[in-house]
Amino acid sequence: MRAAVLWQNRRPEPMPGEICDVSAQGLFIVSTSAIPDDVGVGDAVKITLRMQNQDYVLSGVVRWRGFHPTHQAIGCGIQLDEAGAEAVVRLFPVLQVPPVSA
Repeated sequence: MRAAVLWQNRRPEPMPGEICDVSAQGLFIVSTSAIPDDVGVGDAVKITLRMQNQDYVLSGVVRWRGFHPTHQAIGCGIQLDEAGAEAVVRLFPVLQVPPVSA
């Protein structure tokens, strides 16, 4: 899945990017402009995703930065915080864990 987003770290201006991969706990984001050198592991980030004419803000922390061979792109692996993880599961129901049958 790919989704266009705006994302922001310490810089005042958001940067355009794309979510290339998403899970219930995190995502891989690629900046459509150059990733600033000062974006690094441990940085808090906010990602604004527009779906169904509504903006959703996902927040988390950069866990790694580098080349992702599957997507053939340089980007950042983001671990979502609790609120971000809850939001991403609501936005992408396919990520919900099915209940275990007894």
